[in-house]
Amino acid sequence: MPSTSRRSSPQRRVPSERQESTSTPHLLMMWSRITRVPHPWSKRAGWESRICAKLTVIGYPPKGMRSTAAGVVRGVSNERTPMTILVTGSTGHLGRLIVAALLARGVDPQTIRAGARDLAKGADLGVPVVRLDYTDPASVAAALDGVDTVVLVSGSEVGQRVAQHQAVIEAAKDAGVSKFVYTSAPKATTSSLVLAPEHKATEELIAAAGLPAVILRNNWYTENYAADLARAAETGTLSAGTGEGRVASASRKDYAEAAAAVATEDGHLGAVYELGGDVAWTYADLAAAMTEVTGREVVFVPLSADEQLAALRAAGLDEGTAGFVVALDAGIRDGALADTDGTLRRLIGRPTTPLVEGLRALV
Repeated sequence: MPSTSRRSSPQRRVPSERQESTSTPHLLMMWSRITRVPHPWSKRAGWESRICAKLTVIGYPPKGMRSTAAGVVRGVSNERTPMTILVTGSTGHLGRLIVAALLARGVDPQTIRAGARDLAKGADLGVPVVRLDYTDPASVAAALDGVDTVVLVSGSEVGQRVAQHQAVIEAAKDAGVSKFVYTSAPKATTSSLVLAPEHKATEELIAAAGLPAVILRNNWYTENYAADLARAAETGTLSAGTGEGRVASASRKDYAEAAAAVATEDGHLGAVYELGGDVAWTYADLAAAMTEVTGREVVFVPLSADEQLAALRAAGLDEGTAGFVVALDAGIRDGALADTDGTLRRLIGRPTTPLVEGLRALV
């Protein structure tokens, strides 16, 4: 089974019987394994130099013991210190599910911190909630104090996300975290998708900070189509400027389980994972799925960019918002969300949620 709330111990050295017989008389107990806890002499030591210092004698290291980068020979604790995981945006759609996924993996609730701007909104999460306001650097630093792993759920305020993410990245660097997980966008560094630039800038900040990171480039959430589904149930039509473009969507729960997996398992540091559903579907396929879910025939009506812009403006959207939606659909039409290689399925250990099932959960 993959590890949950604890990191794997480094290779330990077991003292011989001869060594034990000559141990210092006032050392009250022997320790049988090495645990990584913050080095008492270093505020920002990396995980390689985190050692156990739980001794019952005055002075460190005690006579006859030796401190090393991997641990203390013949001076290790029987109890392993659990790692602490901070999830930002924990009261949002994805953040809530990540917290739930961590709990489902058996992570001790007391080792999870749910970062939230409004503490009251996180009262039902079942884990400690800490104040984390991107615009208040002091709150970000306090939330990360003593944290081993950070899961940075990308912000929802388009146009402000780079500055918000930077506040967490800088605090994580100062805190010396051992793992930094970020939920990014598909092919963020090369994509023409209108949402990609902020994610690209964030990934660059993470790299520049030298954080031990795992990048999760999440494709579309099936839940993004909740409003389209409701409208299709009323009108029998699905209109968009996506053409024959395909989308490899998955449910947020799938992506949340992937985030929980990389946050608690070893072997992911340095990875950039392109995540998507098992099937890349067209909007004609989406209309067919909506037909199955609503019980009403839904027809896909393809629109040109000009037709879509006019329709959105007529529906009351301002010029900027309407143009943003048109640009999103253009990216889909050009294949920005079409790729799927099974990585998400492998990370979560099961097939991703089918489109029809994901839509049905929205009704």
